Amino acid sequence: MLHARRTLIALALIGCGGTPVESADAFAAPDAGRDAAPSVDGGMDATSPDAGGLDAGTDAASVDDVGHDAFAIDAATAHVTAACAISALQATTPPDIGLPTFSGTVGGLAYTMCPTGPNDGVTPKICEIETMWSGAVLASSASTATDIHLTGTLPLRIADIALSACTSTTQYSFDGDGSCPDGAFGHLPVDIDVTVGAAPGMGLTINRATMMANATAALNSGMQLCNSTTCSGLCCASGTHPSPAALIPPILSTIESGLRAEIEAALCQATTCPAASPADTHGICRNTDGSCVPGPAFYGGC
Repeated sequence: MLHARRTLIALALIGCGGTPVESADAFAAPDAGRDAAPSVDGGMDATSPDAGGLDAGTDAASVDDVGHDAFAIDAATAHVTAACAISALQATTPPDIGLPTFSGTVGGLAYTMCPTGPNDGVTPKICEIETMWSGAVLASSASTATDIHLTGTLPLRIADIALSACTSTTQYSFDGDGSCPDGAFGHLPVDIDVTVGAAPGMGLTINRATMMANATAALNSGMQLCNSTTCSGLCCASGTHPSPAALIPPILSTIESGLRAEIEAALCQATTCPAASPADTHGICRNTDGSCVPGPAFYGGC
């Protein structure tokens, strides 16, 4: 039928002295209909499912209020981001971590660690955990597109840990050369795990700073007795000198929380925050789920 219509129209045009052409109205409709409906190219451009649309959509959605690029990292750049995280950590110079007053009982003997609290205004510093990130030896270990895993050692010192028990105040120290108080920095094994959201706008979460077993072993081997004038109960738990075993749990808990805060300060966005993630009391841009807004190591490289 279509062929017959074309023949009739062509003959009519020839009869009128015209040129045999196809009628646009009669025969362009199938093409026009396909064009009117979303074409493969046109539809993809319009709805952004193709590569160009994804770029456009991602760029538009992944820029936060501060103007940074997407928070997420991909597998191809995970090792680069891990390197940037290490650089950011090694550049940080955080304040000391104060050990809180802690009381307990062991073997029926009551004791108090840091009875007067931390004091960084004396030498040696009392109940202050000092870290030196510039001397940290860190390496990326199996980092992925959404998880940065760093292992290594961090120089750390607790020059004077005051312990009130028995009839006097005993001094302990965690250092690297066996002298106390105020010896050289020791080395604490760290096992840092940081999760980064896989989609724009997702936050950064510090999952851990240490492996408890490794850190406990390091503290046990590095803790030194500085002086004790009385030997009884806790003060002579090992038979000849005080044992620091009872002090390890509260010290390690303080180290873990303090290191997490230091890592956040190095890796999270601070001060200039997106409207939806205002600064917390420490100036960190905080999301409503408790995560922080990733900082330059995650959106701008290093």
